[in-house]
Amino acid sequence: MKKREAFAPDLSERIVIVGGGFAGVTLAQQLERSLPVHTEIVVLSADNHLVFTPMLPEVVGRTISPLHVVIAGRQLTRRTKWLEARVSRIDREKNEAHYLRPDGTAASIDAGDPSVLSRVEA
Repeated sequence: MKKREAFAPDLSERIVIVGGGFAGVTLAQQLERSLPVHTEIVVLSADNHLVFTPMLPEVVGRTISPLHVVIAGRQLTRRTKWLEARVSRIDREKNEAHYLRPDGTAASIDAGDPSVLSRVEA
């Protein structure tokens, strides 16, 4: 059964970013700085964290701790809402992103009007 996420139904603008890697986080940060506060920014990411892969050799060489190369994506943004979910489909006609939560339940989120859906490869 699909449920609709209700973050802020009175908002007329919402941007949904699919993917919480470097590009998705950077896009969210830039949008936070450039868009009005009433614009809702939502990141859908299968992972709850971001790994700084360029520093993995240092972890293998035991120069630094593995904890130093992993950070929660939520800590890198201020007002962006994060959903830990795997996107299963994007419906461009209805401006919706359909996704699966970690517990396996399906849901969707309306991208708003005007709609912006941005898929960022991880």
